[in-house]
Amino acid sequence: MSKLALQTSNEFYLKALTGGLKGTVFRLSSSEILVGRDASNHIAIPTDGKISRRHARLILNKGNYYVQNLSANNFIKVNNEKVSQAELKNNSILTVGEQSFKFISVTKDMAAAVSAKGHGSKVSGSANAYHSHQKNKKMVMGFAGLLAVLAGYMFLSDPHKVEREAIREIATTEKILERVEATKKDNDVLIEKIEKSGKTSSEYKAAHSFYIKGFRAFQRGLYSTALSNFETCLSLYPEHSLAKRYTELSKNRSEELITFNINQGLSNMEQGKYDFCQSSFQNVMASINDKTDPRFSEAKENLNRCKLLQRSKY
Repeated sequence: MSKLALQTSNEFYLKALTGGLKGTVFRLSSSEILVGRDASNHIAIPTDGKISRRHARLILNKGNYYVQNLSANNFIKVNNEKVSQAELKNNSILTVGEQSFKFISVTKDMAAAVSAKGHGSKVSGSANAYHSHQKNKKMVMGFAGLLAVLAGYMFLSDPHKVEREAIREIATTEKILERVEATKKDNDVLIEKIEKSGKTSSEYKAAHSFYIKGFRAFQRGLYSTALSNFETCLSLYPEHSLAKRYTELSKNRSEELITFNINQGLSNMEQGKYDFCQSSFQNVMASINDKTDPRFSEAKENLNRCKLLQRSKY
């Protein structure tokens, strides 16, 4: 399924219009994106009481994104209408709790065509172009329209604009979902290897039970818990290929979340959003969970600074 995000001819974005994330632009390049209050979500909104821990899911299907409501207690809206599931179209407004996003879809082929026409319009026309006032007026209006569309595309693709608008990449580790789908096949191969290697079934079953626990935690975004289970599995059965693979994936995804929360915390501190700042650095500390790690100490000090800055406001 991860190939869907790679094969689509469109680029997709969510721009936060309201709430604590207002002004932030998220570039969507994954076939599944989770939104909710918990830090394990790809888009985390921790201080909105109207948002569930795991609230909504965006799924890429046949080149289009669809949103699903995962919450039993809270709703989502698309274009101000409550829905359980809906397709997101260009300029659709998605509302989760008090946070609203504009869904933006840019067609790469169309943008390339507009760009080509824009360059072509710089070429001087013949003298006949000036014989008709109406024709000249249509040409000017058409050129202005092309410039407007091109400007909209450049708003999203200009690297300097990207930096100013704080576009955040929302993507999972490449091919994770393909590997998940291949789990059953890999397990069959692993069982065959176990039988050939002379390992007892009890050893494998004990190890594999920890792998299953780790895999379930991985699916829920609890990467520290997943990593602990995968490492236990490997201590019992060092040749467990899936546990080896998901150990690396868990480490990578955990590092991505730590980096994201550090950057989010510093950004919120600069903007005076001290509630979000504290939540971000608490997430960093929970993810690292190792007091000897320098990043844990730094996150702790930044957390204290956010608290002091918040107190100094009153």
